[in-house]
This record gives sequence, C-alpha cells and structure tokens, in this order.
Amino acid sequence: MPDGIGYEQFIEDVYINSIRSVLIIDDDYPTFQEVLSNEKRQDPSRAKSWHSQPEKVLNVVNHFRQKRNWLVDIHDGLNIPDEVELSIASHLYQSDLLILDYQLEQEAGRGDLAIKVLHTLAQTPHFNMVVVHTGNDVLPTFSEVLLSFMQPILGNFLEEQRERAEEILEKLEDDNDGVSEKISKSLNIQTYTIFRKNPKCLRQWIKDEVEFLCGALAHCSELKIGEKILLFKYNFSKLEEKLLNENFFSQDTYEKVLWPNSGSGPKWVRVGNVFIAIANKDEAEQTDLPTILHQALVDWNPMPSRLILSKIRMELERNGVVAEDKVLDDPKLFAFWYKDLLSGKTDGARFSEIRKILQRHAIDLMQAIENPVMEFSKNLIEFELAENGKVNGIVKTRFGVDLDNNDAELESARAHNAYVCSHLPSGWHLNNGHVLSFDGHFWVCLSPSCDLVPKQKTGGHFGEMKGYMPFFAVRLYPASQGLDQSDINSNRFLFIEIGGEIKNLSFNDPVDDRSNPHWYLLYASNDGEFSPNTMELTVFKGRWCEETNELKYSSHEACVIKQLYPEYAINLTQRLGQNFTRVGLGFK
Repeated sequence: MPDGIGYEQFIEDVYINSIRSVLIIDDDYPTFQEVLSNEKRQDPSRAKSWHSQPEKVLNVVNHFRQKRNWLVDIHDGLNIPDEVELSIASHLYQSDLLILDYQLEQEAGRGDLAIKVLHTLAQTPHFNMVVVHTGNDVLPTFSEVLLSFMQPILGNFLEEQRERAEEILEKLEDDNDGVSEKISKSLNIQTYTIFRKNPKCLRQWIKDEVEFLCGALAHCSELKIGEKILLFKYNFSKLEEKLLNENFFSQDTYEKVLWPNSGSGPKWVRVGNVFIAIANKDEAEQTDLPTILHQALVDWNPMPSRLILSKIRMELERNGVVAEDKVLDDPKLFAFWYKDLLSGKTDGARFSEIRKILQRHAIDLMQAIENPVMEFSKNLIEFELAENGKVNGIVKTRFGVDLDNNDAELESARAHNAYVCSHLPSGWHLNNGHVLSFDGHFWVCLSPSCDLVPKQKTGGHFGEMKGYMPFFAVRLYPASQGLDQSDINSNRFLFIEIGGEIKNLSFNDPVDDRSNPHWYLLYASNDGEFSPNTMELTVFKGRWCEETNELKYSSHEACVIKQLYPEYAINLTQRLGQNFTRVGLGFK
C-alpha cells in the first residue's frame, strides 16, 4: 500500500478520479452557441456577468480542463421547461458530474427549477453526482434542497396534545413575555433538519442538552422533560404546517434520504441515485468545486463495500471495451452459440440460450477487470488494519454495527447468511433452487434444472402432462432464530430475507436431523413459465380427500420470492436424492 494514503484517498479514487466529463448549468455562463455566433442578450435585465467579469467563469472552467483534464459542456438553463425529464434529461445523464446553479430563474426565492432537475436525477437508473452552487448562504440552500425530498411526519399531532402544548406556552408567557416567539425562532428549519435525522432521540437529546437544542432549552429550563418533548414537537409540527403551505416538502416519497450528522461541515444530500453537494459561489472561487465535492463525499463516509462495488463500476466504464474484446476474442466459439440461438424452436429455448451466455459474459467481464479491483480492495484492507488494528472497532466505524454486542453480532451473522445463500429470483420459468410461497408455507423446487426447461422434455410423464410441468418441491419448516453454530453448519438450514425480515427455514424437522423432508410432486401450469415482472404461477397439489375417497388436486397461486445460489440448491437436491435412495436394513 502506498505511504501516506488515507480513507479519503480511496473515496477520491472511486468517485473523483472516475469523472471524465462535466456539464455546467448556469444562466450566467457562456454557451458555445453564444460565443461562436457572437450572440448578445437582448434583455438587459438578464445580461450575463461573464461579459464584464470573464475571469470568474474562466477560473472555474480551468479547474476542470487544465487541472483535471475533464471535458466541459455548458448549458445556460434558459430553455429548461417545467417538464425537465422530457427536455434535457438525456443530456444531463451523459456527463459524470453536473454543476447546477441554484438560481436559474434569476429571481429572488427558492431554486424551484434547480430542485426539479435534482428530482429528475434522483429517479434515474444512473448514479449522478451534482454540485449545487449558489449565490446565497449555503445553509438555507441546503435546507431547501433537503426538505424538497422529505415529507412531514408530525401531521398526526392530536388535538389534545396541541391544547396541552398551548397551555404550557401560556404558562411560560405569564412568567416571561415573548418567550413563545423566542422558542419558535430557536426551533427553526436548520434545527428541524437535525431533528429529522432521528426523531426518536428527542428525549435523549433534551436530557443531554445537545448543542442544536440549547437555544430553545434556555427558554424552558424549568419544565419537566415530558413537557419539553411535547413543546418541541408542537413547535416542529407548526413549522411543518408552514413549510407544507409554502410547498417546501416533496409530493413524492423517497425511501432513503441521507444528510450530514452535524450542523457544521460540508453540506450534502444523498437520495435515490444522486449525491448532491452544496457550495457557495464565492467559496468556489477560493476552493475548486471538485475539492468541495470530495469533502462532501468524505463526510458522507461511504461504506467499504460501496467503495468496492463503485470501483467495479468504474473499471467497467473505464476498461469495458478492452474487457469486451478479451471476452469476444474467439469468433468460432460464439458462432456455434449463435447457431444454437437461431435454431431454437421456441421462445423458451432462445431465452435459455441468451440467459446462459449472459451469465458467462458477466463472469468473463468480471475476470477481465478483477486485478485492479483486487488491488484496490487489498490496499483498503491494509490501510484499515494499519490505522486501527481492532477489527470490531473498524467495523463499528465504517458500518455502525457493534460486533462486540452479542445481539448485534447474531443479527449481522443472520444477514450475512441470508446474503450468501439466496438472492432475488430471475428467469422466466421455474428452476432448481426457486423458493416459492403458497398455501401458507415456503417451498423449494429441487428438480434438476434440465428437467424444468418448458417443452424441452416430451417423453414419459412430461409428455403426458401437456402444459403442466411436474416438479419435486420440499416444504420448508420454520426454525428457531437462535440456532447454534453446529445447526447452521449442518447443511439443512436456509436463511431467507422476506419483506425486510430474515427467516430461518429448515429442509426437514428443525429439531430432528434424521427426520425425512416433507416432499411433494407438484405441477406448475403453463409448463412452469411465468412473467419475469410478477414471478407468479399456478401450482397444483394432490392429496387424498376423505369425504369422496379419491385423490384430488387443488390449485394454488404461488409466487417465486427467492432463488438459492447454485451450491445451496445442489446441496438440498443431493439431500433429497439421498432420502430417495436410502436403504432399510433388517437388523434386530
């Protein structure tokens, strides 16, 4: 590992060094069309300052072109309509970094148009980095951008709670005239954004007299802690009403919005697929914008696993063509594959061939870029161990998980086990290792993959069923959450994440290792085919009906919820095969 390297260098390598192009959207910057056509602004009220002060713009552009060797494009933002996604969306996504002027409207007030651009970027499938530079103070701009991705949370404040809070304020006013207004001013937008980091911590924050609440606490020190909590929530709910009426909040729901933990330091927002750093234009003249972006990324402190995955994406973008040439180096090999693809008699056969080659190409591409990613990962681990030799301490710093705590360690281990054992399902037909949910139970399909390709087998029982795919499935038993290590390593348990909860499931009776699995021969309609969008299919299960004294089949709407990785699916398939081939001996 190179000497003098720190965690911030790994962040710079992944996020800053991967940038190749920059798009600046600022109505005060010259466009190529304007310069080349000697175009001049007709409206003197919207004249660009670069005509009289070109050095400011030149300084910013030179930071990109001369110091970083980045390509620079400029859009003056004048032709961006309200429907941002229909106009310049494709242009925005072609750059690695967007520099966005917050005051595109040239009018006092919030940067509504800039916020619309940010919301468009947040909803794209691409990861975007943006520096919002503003002529205003950074803090209010940051708050406005952040709130635009939030929704209010205190709207269910009960009427009796409001009445009680107002009684408390009246009592305070009797002793100190004007104190209500002072408390209200102390609990402002900036304080509210810190409160939103973790509203459940309000009680502890009040007990600890944290800095961001000190202004308000000074005006109500004589109140009991319950009264303080009620009073603060009341003021925040009033602030939410005001912000809601002024259209600060988002109408869309964003599942995960991140922002700084403290009121000081860089200001940034991470939401959807966009990372937004906020910078003051005057500050940007002293510190180049890439440095401001880097400082914000360091404050975000992305996890090592995210850095490694981002490094993979970076290497694919940087060396993808070279890797592609290596993968496709033998035309004879792919000629035979393409012949099979063209000769496929059904869509299913073609889909299967396409899927096989995609999986192999993915492996080949990863192998082609493996060395730089391995070197990056090795250097990262060496740095972490040299900086802090305590493994659990490093993990707590990077992931916020205290593995010295037994409960946290168990929860983390279960999450790890679920990750290595299964993944989201894929494909267009039933397959070995698919985990299904129906009839109030979980089932795993354990027929060999080659027997499950629709319409591939036409002889024997497969030919008799005409549109129905026979397959073996084992019903999985719910298992205790507190499995010991010997149970976990017994090769009969699965860990499946379903709806945010990790379930322990067993191949047979969890308390009896020698018990037989609960297996069924089931039938899937439509030859086991399903829509990749829904992963749903109809399954038929037979059982003896005591009332009619005959075998009857019932239909069940099933959904493929998970897919086991091959080694885990094969392990259970082998266990089922061993159960089928067991021999009973006649010893007494």
